[in-house]
Amino acid sequence: MNQMSERFADVGIVLDILHSRKGAYGAGWFVPERWNHSAYADGTTDPGRPGELRVDPCDFFAACIEKALREGGAAQKPGGRKHLTESVIYGMLVRSFTAWPHHDAGDVCSGTFLKTMALLPLLRRYGVNTVYLLPVFSCSDRYRKGRLGSPYAIRDIYRVDAGLHDPLLGEDAGGLLETEFRAFVELCHWLGMKVVLDFAFRTTSRDSVLIADHPDWFCWIRKECAAGFRAPSLGDGTTMRDLDDAALRELYTSPQTSAYLAQFTWSPDRIDPDRWAAVRATSGGDLLVAIEDEFGITTVPGFSDVINDQQPPWTDATYLRFYHDNAAQVGMYVADGQAPFVMQDGASLCRYPGGKPNEELWRYVEGVMPYYRRHFGIDGARIDMAHAMPAEHNASMVRRIREVDPTFVLWSEELDCSKGVEAQQHGFDLISGYTYYGYKRVHDAEFARFVLDGGFLASPIPVVASVETPDTPRSAHVHPDTASLRLVLTLNALMPNAVPFINSGQELLEVQPMNLGLDNSEDGRFVLPDDDPMAGRLAFFDPYCLHWTSHDTWVDAVLQETLRLRRHYLSLLGDPANFVKQEGLLHHGNLTMLCYHNSAHTAGLVVAANRSLTRELSFRLAQELPAAMSVEERVDVVYDTHGPCRRSVSSADNMLLRPCEVVVMEIGK
Repeated sequence: MNQMSERFADVGIVLDILHSRKGAYGAGWFVPERWNHSAYADGTTDPGRPGELRVDPCDFFAACIEKALREGGAAQKPGGRKHLTESVIYGMLVRSFTAWPHHDAGDVCSGTFLKTMALLPLLRRYGVNTVYLLPVFSCSDRYRKGRLGSPYAIRDIYRVDAGLHDPLLGEDAGGLLETEFRAFVELCHWLGMKVVLDFAFRTTSRDSVLIADHPDWFCWIRKECAAGFRAPSLGDGTTMRDLDDAALRELYTSPQTSAYLAQFTWSPDRIDPDRWAAVRATSGGDLLVAIEDEFGITTVPGFSDVINDQQPPWTDATYLRFYHDNAAQVGMYVADGQAPFVMQDGASLCRYPGGKPNEELWRYVEGVMPYYRRHFGIDGARIDMAHAMPAEHNASMVRRIREVDPTFVLWSEELDCSKGVEAQQHGFDLISGYTYYGYKRVHDAEFARFVLDGGFLASPIPVVASVETPDTPRSAHVHPDTASLRLVLTLNALMPNAVPFINSGQELLEVQPMNLGLDNSEDGRFVLPDDDPMAGRLAFFDPYCLHWTSHDTWVDAVLQETLRLRRHYLSLLGDPANFVKQEGLLHHGNLTMLCYHNSAHTAGLVVAANRSLTRELSFRLAQELPAAMSVEERVDVVYDTHGPCRRSVSSADNMLLRPCEVVVMEIGK
């Protein structure tokens, strides 16, 4: 082990293996040239693979990691929960982020912890200090969608996905994959980055390992019902409705409900304990198949908790039973002897909890985050659908992890910013929000009202500022014109009470969504040209690699510029108390102004944007500024999306903004 790697136990192990295997793969290995941040000099180009380098992979990745070790350490060790608005999050699905057709055969090789470690320095260009990983757990290929299956079809949440082991390091004879994950976290910390994992606790894969010991933790249906299974609907079945008491009453009194409930059956251990014991003992590695064959039953597919949601059933995932009974509100509608079932109320347990908690399941779930904190050193968690979990369970889960690490960051996938109060009460530090949808309406007159009043300012805890997410259409597809996309990227970096979020591939102008979960349809997967190898593929379900050889890099530059600007003025932008709300501008047709002022230091910053795509906009700064901000005769423009910066302008004169232009001005000293 060399002197550098001696300081990093797990990174050192990985480096030693790479050095020992140098030359083992010949020269038939390709990587995108953009990966070569370490100025690796031994790569060669090939006319048949433009934008790529032919490299010795072990030597190349060792060089990238060693460069990261040399450059790291200057940043402070990642902090905890406070001052999250000073953070920048980069989110990724590891298996697609560093996926690439490394060989001449052209098949996409999965992304791995090793390759992702090597690319971490690329994230530092944006000031990223939090790396958010979509689920990295052992997932199922049973009833999978696509060739790979969803990372959310978690078969065993206490095991890391074997597919994230890198074969460059040789065979994993036991423990190597865990070393790779720890090395990844170790290097992130050395580079000043926290690691946040995505956890899904409400659901698990249809063939979860939990079935063996706890078949009663699941709802079961007759196998012949699975193919056509759908959640019950109301009305015409197309208008989405939130779940409330009136809707609940309609659901349970609907003529279709009795047929729906009749699909459910008891768990196999209750149907025939002796036969269950025999099947369990002799099933080998695929217990669910054996249950389906022997009992003719299967776990129920999952579905959205929103009534009439047009999402198809989640054929690869199922709900866990967090209560042994139903909510009190539905007791009158369910006949005695009804087998355990799930409807929309059973998927929204925070609102409709049962009376008998499945305490053993709760303890199992509550141990997950402490396990990953102790074994791998992670710094935080995003909880998928946390707002639908039982409030009591959330509180207990938060208490358990904070006993292990009081600084552990907890992020709730709460889309409604007005419910940030509840998320805060449950112990969460930030929420997802739904800012993506606001940015879709950037040219509407009500944009500021929607994004500020209904978004960032509606929550007492920070909101993730995202122009796209892993579940939504890509921003480059929603905003195909350069001017609109530059506008939303710039505003997103400068919003109040916000934590900027970069979705992997956003910097590459990816248009292909990763998933169709929000604001999309099946047609949304067909946005790439037919001759593109990734056409029709979704990273959540298929082998997918980003378009690393794309020549269009302007978004990368905009992200670097705007986030650098945010860092420079972080003393103003990072404190939500410095934001000065202007009610009069919330309904302004095209002008958006974000005003920040620190009265103690008489310093201020104004972000002025013309959101019109076609019209120029004229305004007088002295008239539009809030009364709390005194303005001098001349102010300094420090950033302009359309022209030179560091120029002085008169605050009394009319300022002309071209379509989609954003200017940032210093007010005071």
